[in-house]
Amino acid sequence: MITIRKNKKIKIILAAWTSDAEGNASLSVGKYLPFGYKLVQVQTVPGLNGDLTTGLPTDLYDVVINDEFDEDVTSDELLNQSGTIAKSIYSNPAVHIIGSLTVVISNAGNGKSGLVNLYAENAKF
Repeated sequence: MITIRKNKKIKIILAAWTSDAEGNASLSVGKYLPFGYKLVQVQTVPGLNGDLTTGLPTDLYDVVINDEFDEDVTSDELLNQSGTIAKSIYSNPAVHIIGSLTVVISNAGNGKSGLVNLYAENAKF
């Protein structure tokens, strides 16, 4: 499930996921971040809708955010995530979004949940 929060400068994409029987999940978020935005922060939060208690993923689960060429725009900084602790990374310099983005979760365990929050800044400001 995708939820959007925004103001004039920042748009936050909240991507709630639940893994399949093999521990994987995938969410396309590119259509929510049109050309002209740049990714400035990504936050991972374990648990159902990021509650840090329900359906926690297996420790050392992986998150990648692939662009349209299947390149991880976070440069593997979200691999081996804690199953109980939220984590943020900051893009410096920011990653300019020029196409589709897909959040890909792996090694999370069967039926586990979490939240990936993408913070994007409107590059026009």
